Amino acid sequence: QKEREGLGEAVRLVLERPDRFQGVHGLLGDLIETDREHADLVECALGDDLQALLVDDTEGIDPLLDEMRSLDGRIVLLPVNTPDSYDHFTAPMVSGATPMLSMIKASGAAMQVCRRLLRNTWLVDSLETARRLAAGELQGARFVTHGGERLDRDHRLVIAPTAREDAAHGWLARKAELRELTERLQILDEQIETLESSLAQVEAEAGSAVQRQVTISADIESTRTSTIELSHHAERLEQLIERLAKEQVAIVRERGELDQRLTTLTEEESAQTERLASLQRLLEEQRVSILASERTALEDGNATERANEALASARVRLGEDNARLEATMRERRQVALAKEESERQVAVGREQLERRQAQLARLRQTIATAEQEAVEATEALAALSSAFAEFAKRTSEAGANLTTAAETLHAARTRGAQMERDVHALEMSRRELEIKRENLEERSIVELELDVADAYPEYVEERESEGFEFVDLNEAEAEAAELKEQIRKLGNVNLDAVEELENLVVKNEDLEAQLGDIDAAREQLTALIEELDNVSRERFRETFEAVRENFAGSGGMFRKLFGGGNAELLLMPDENGETDWLESGVEIKAKPPGKEPRIINQLSGGEKTMTAVALLMAIFKSKPSPFCILDEVDAALDEANVERFCAVVKQFLDRSHFIVITHHKTTMRICDKLYGVTMPQRGVSRRVSVRFDEVGEEGTIAPEAEERLEQEDEFVSSSIEASVASVQEPPVIEVERRTAEPTPEVKQTPNRLQGAWDDSEAGEPQTME
Repeated sequence: QKEREGLGEAVRLVLERPDRFQGVHGLLGDLIETDREHADLVECALGDDLQALLVDDTEGIDPLLDEMRSLDGRIVLLPVNTPDSYDHFTAPMVSGATPMLSMIKASGAAMQVCRRLLRNTWLVDSLETARRLAAGELQGARFVTHGGERLDRDHRLVIAPTAREDAAHGWLARKAELRELTERLQILDEQIETLESSLAQVEAEAGSAVQRQVTISADIESTRTSTIELSHHAERLEQLIERLAKEQVAIVRERGELDQRLTTLTEEESAQTERLASLQRLLEEQRVSILASERTALEDGNATERANEALASARVRLGEDNARLEATMRERRQVALAKEESERQVAVGREQLERRQAQLARLRQTIATAEQEAVEATEALAALSSAFAEFAKRTSEAGANLTTAAETLHAARTRGAQMERDVHALEMSRRELEIKRENLEERSIVELELDVADAYPEYVEERESEGFEFVDLNEAEAEAAELKEQIRKLGNVNLDAVEELENLVVKNEDLEAQLGDIDAAREQLTALIEELDNVSRERFRETFEAVRENFAGSGGMFRKLFGGGNAELLLMPDENGETDWLESGVEIKAKPPGKEPRIINQLSGGEKTMTAVALLMAIFKSKPSPFCILDEVDAALDEANVERFCAVVKQFLDRSHFIVITHHKTTMRICDKLYGVTMPQRGVSRRVSVRFDEVGEEGTIAPEAEERLEQEDEFVSSSIEASVASVQEPPVIEVERRTAEPTPEVKQTPNRLQGAWDDSEAGEPQTME
């Protein structure tokens, strides 16, 4: 009903698009109702008008007529507003005829249309009555009989007009049946709810009985569980006390070791201080000796040669002393560092000692608390043990009483069941005797045509009269046996054969209907598959031809990338030499400049790459997308082919964005933005932001850029110091080009920057946008 089965395609389309066909109130068959008994008769009277669409007037839908004409099928429009009004139409009283309007329920526009269509339509019992009334007092009227015939005003007779092969037959009948089924379903739902509530009440009563038994068992189990938990808790407390005692001994031992190490470090610090003082005294003596030598050389002008030698020797000694001084200073620095490390270790040891002492205090407090809890738990366990013993005693008494009551109840139920079986056996025996008596009476009526109940009083009177002859039972039994043998030879009589035949006929009709539905569904599926195949072939053909033209045409991508040559994009034929747009494979034949045509597997690596890029760009040209990612597409290309590749990519920049991963500088030069990673020294990555207009032709960087780089270095250094314990991902260098001029090659010097795409030690390709 919801799928509007049986309606014409055009009518269904109009109903499915009410926003497009405004002014259509709906289908006449949807707007009227009748009972199930008169549904077929109303359908017979209205005929094809059931599929008519109601409109206010036919002039108001003139703008939609062209679109309705384009639909596949016939559309009937019934105007609600007409010059003639039938709102106050009153049918005359005619014997043997009933107005069809009395069998229809509708409101508003639908009722007004029904009055116009059925104002002079009558229901009669037979075709003879219809003809008689048509020739008499209801001349010019339409008649519908209970047998399904319709006699129109022009004396045209329609025999069984509702017996149609299309699914439109029974529209009103299905509506009435659906309404009745809905009402019956509501009644059944109410009955189900009542039964479910009764069942829930019974289950609640049964659950309460079970719950009482479960409560008693749960109390017993709870007492047992509490006893076990208290025992385990006491064991855990004892283990905790032992562990704390062991930790206390370990802490005392660690404290002694730390004190000993502190003493050693103090002694080492004193020794280093003394050694530093001796080295300083030695340095002072060397300086005094040098000054004395210089004074002696000045005073003794005649001994120039000796003075020079002494001066040279003094200078040598001074150099040695300076070396020793530097060594001493280095050793002093090392001692200072060792001293600082020792002080730090002492501080750490003291902190650990204080923390251990605090922990020891907390543990001692915990042990005291645990001991108190153990005492309380022991007392509670004793109380629970006594309560458990009392409860166990009561439980044992209740169990004994329950066992006694159960045995008494079982014995009573056994006696009751035995009595019920005896009563049931007696009732069954009585019922069997009654059935046998009834069977004998029925057999006597059927076989002997004798009613025993009526004939028994007469038999009593005859038996009391004189001259009554008693029947010989032996002869009667022999005759009955002979008659039974004759009946047996006739065979069994299937008394349900007529009913089984009717059931088989109904089942056969249902199977035929199902078979018809299956055949119709199969035809629809076959038609749908064919339609989808046709649409798919057409779309694939159009796409294939567009891609082939963009790939292998005179101005195709293949010729642009190779600088000449030609290529073919073909469908591979099957074993019979035929091609199918949906089943056949695709083959590429390429002829680079100066070579013979080859399939793609016979091309070199660079040629394969160029062919693949050409095919990719041809597909992309037939249906562009906002973004395209190319991952090392130019890896196998030389410089000339890379330039052709870049020229092809530039042609698509007006419609798409490209994200390219590459090692080639030629490809990088055509990009608007570059993203990379630089490593100025091993193991250290830097985040740098440099504009191309800040780099000179010699690779020098403008002072503004250097100042910004220093600020960034300081920021990075502070960030590294703040997060020494964490492992950071290598930062990404963002290089943004501000001009469209070719990028000069940048070399790395103390005040210069090499491009992020060359300086990465890992050699990973850089990402460009």
